[in-house]
Amino acid sequence: MLVPAPALSVVIPVRDEAAQLPRTLEALLSALDGSGFDAEVVVVDDGSRDGSGDVARATADGRVRLRLVRPEGAGRFAARRAGLEAAQGELVLLLDARVRLDPGALRFLYERVGAGEAVWNGHVHVDDESALGVFWALLAELAWRDYFDAPRTTSFGVEDFDRFPKGTTCFLAPRDLLLAAFATFRTRYRDVRLANDDTPILRTVAARSRIGISPRFACSYAPRTTLGRFLRHPVHRGTVSSLSRSRDAQCSRRLPPQRAVSRPPHTA
Repeated sequence: MLVPAPALSVVIPVRDEAAQLPRTLEALLSALDGSGFDAEVVVVDDGSRDGSGDVARATADGRVRLRLVRPEGAGRFAARRAGLEAAQGELVLLLDARVRLDPGALRFLYERVGAGEAVWNGHVHVDDESALGVFWALLAELAWRDYFDAPRTTSFGVEDFDRFPKGTTCFLAPRDLLLAAFATFRTRYRDVRLANDDTPILRTVAARSRIGISPRFACSYAPRTTLGRFLRHPVHRGTVSSLSRSRDAQCSRRLPPQRAVSRPPHTA
């Protein structure tokens, strides 16, 4: 008897990304087609003034279940947490509004989830059609040369966490694991919008489960192409990590080991 496919929730936080969302959603729909995943999309409209939510709904046009969540400009951390809480899937894919999944990315994940590997970081290609895009691409390749010099399917944990690229731009994990990791996050800033939440949250995840990465789970990121938007982006998404690695490790130890998610059926 086949076990039903795990429900996948794709959580996309947006703020004034009406120009980017059609390409992002079309790429997502293409990746979902034939992947084996039964999916929903949760778009978290974080105070957009350009009709991003309406654009998302019009683009989906009934081809995938799509729900809008509106946390009223609470910032990136709160937006993603609101999306996680609204998600109904056993698995959650956190996806940036500027990220286009490769067509076969989710088919690869479906197979690996079936093998009990349910935590994955996307292999991100940065579009380099602008000077700022070239800057981002070079920065990533220099920071994580060990991986980018020889991209391969591998995994990392706490012990080699800093040697691999990681981020919530494109990240898959069980919903319960992500909620538990978000619950451990603390910041010294009164305004949580100023905190960089990616590293401590993902380090907490890595303490419970190794994080896979592969060029077969790939996507493209479209960076800001004007200096003004480029400089505003770090402020909106979080600028500084407020906790030391030792605090991250203490938070990580509070979580029990991660159990495997349900095994999806094999498809022809």
